[in-house]
Amino acid sequence: MALVKQTGPLPTDAVPLDKNEALRYQVDMLRHWPNQLEVWPLRSGIGILSITAAVAGIYVNAHYRRKMKLMKIGSAATYLPIIVLPGIAATLAHKLFVTRDILLERKKCLLCLETRAALLQFTVGFLYPMTLGPMGSVLLATRYATYRLPNITNDFWGLISVLRKFTRPINLQLSIIAIGQLFLGSCITRLEIKSYYNVKQQLLEAEKVYDNSPFV
Repeated sequence: MALVKQTGPLPTDAVPLDKNEALRYQVDMLRHWPNQLEVWPLRSGIGILSITAAVAGIYVNAHYRRKMKLMKIGSAATYLPIIVLPGIAATLAHKLFVTRDILLERKKCLLCLETRAALLQFTVGFLYPMTLGPMGSVLLATRYATYRLPNITNDFWGLISVLRKFTRPINLQLSIIAIGQLFLGSCITRLEIKSYYNVKQQLLEAEKVYDNSPFV
């Protein structure tokens, strides 16, 4: 049975659901959909976004660690937050602020939803690693004296200048990562929307055939 958002009086045979019940119903329907290829964006899209954010974190962190000659010093301290947290953040943000709205049909402006998804993915898959990666490496390099850096309290802009120097060689790669995160967030969301409305259309057509059946 297709879930229909009703604003007027309910039909006599309708089953009213609150938002949480409606969301559980939709998720369960997708989980048991006969052709899983038709719903892969809604089932696997979030995982793709999560992995992409984590991979971006690995690349950024590895670059700044190499520049500051950290080798294996504090690997867990920098890699775990920059891999695990962006992945978790990408999953939660997309699930709560994008997929949920698709399944509950809470947004009439689908382009707005794509834009929101793109910005969320850009934030967790680019801005977050670009903040935490250099910061973690600077703290470790200062503590273990692996690279001589300007003091953050006495010469903040000198430190920023050094970080810019470290960043310059990978400006192109970072631009690709940034654009890629924006594109992927938007693309996955568009595929999720198409997948959801394709499933809904199939359900509505099946209900129409059933209602017109002479055996009902």
